[in-house]
Amino acid sequence: MRSAPIALGAAFYFAINLNAPLSAQEVVLAPSGPWQLNADEETCRIVQDYGEGDNRHVLYFEQYEPSGFFVWLAAGPSVAQFREGRDIEYKFGPNGEEGTAGFGEVIFGSYGPAVLAIGLITSTPKWVKSYRIPSRQEQPPAAPSDRDQAKTIETLTLSQRKRDDVVFQLASLDRALGAMDVCTADLVQSWGLDAEAISSAQSGVVVTNPAKVAKEIQNNLPEGAAPGKGALVSARIIVKSDGTIGDCEVMKRSVAKSYDVQKLVCGIIREEASFEPAIGADGAPIDDFYMLNIRYDW
Repeated sequence: MRSAPIALGAAFYFAINLNAPLSAQEVVLAPSGPWQLNADEETCRIVQDYGEGDNRHVLYFEQYEPSGFFVWLAAGPSVAQFREGRDIEYKFGPNGEEGTAGFGEVIFGSYGPAVLAIGLITSTPKWVKSYRIPSRQEQPPAAPSDRDQAKTIETLTLSQRKRDDVVFQLASLDRALGAMDVCTADLVQSWGLDAEAISSAQSGVVVTNPAKVAKEIQNNLPEGAAPGKGALVSARIIVKSDGTIGDCEVMKRSVAKSYDVQKLVCGIIREEASFEPAIGADGAPIDDFYMLNIRYDW
């Protein structure tokens, strides 16, 4: 994974809300350096470090495609004081997204237990469960207005009853997310697709039988294939302009390595899934991609 700092200007280090209330029940974390943009063949991620040594914390936002949605994770000693098995309330302040996320299911290396969620950051989706990334047909695009609104997002606050609030201070988030937009467009190009044509398309790929595909995968994924009580599988499918499937690649998995998830999932998709191609700006079908994200609970 390649990594590079995002040049956000000297003001980045001083973007602290001096009016934030400080008390024994609130831990406020200030950035210890600039945002870092990490990218590989499948993922774009912006990472912010907080604190040093034994008090080091991390916050990241991640995408696998151009999208209005982000996967985000927060971890560190102050986060680890939350009680596992109980939901965390989160809010991007002052006027951004708020919601709940589980805690204790994800361990982020030496940082320990982490809060992991999916959301829009700048506004609260009213119809999305925290564990599922909606398809591109369900979600809003990453509009310029969203990035402008990101300028107003100053903090991420994590709360749990009878535990200290943890406040991550944010700065120049709009510029960091803008760098992510460039990165995800590069991802699309690397898949052999035209990112500009896709961004201006009238409509994206439509899978006409998603329930059937999801059920078929579930029926063929043995219980116990994943640790805990569930399995998470994400696959990227290239759909050609004639509706046929080009490439299929499993991107994310929480399934034991002893199971050939690539063969299982993509085999079922090729045999069972039916797609309608994306429609370009001129009304003609174009090559595009579809992200299939499924979580199974047993």
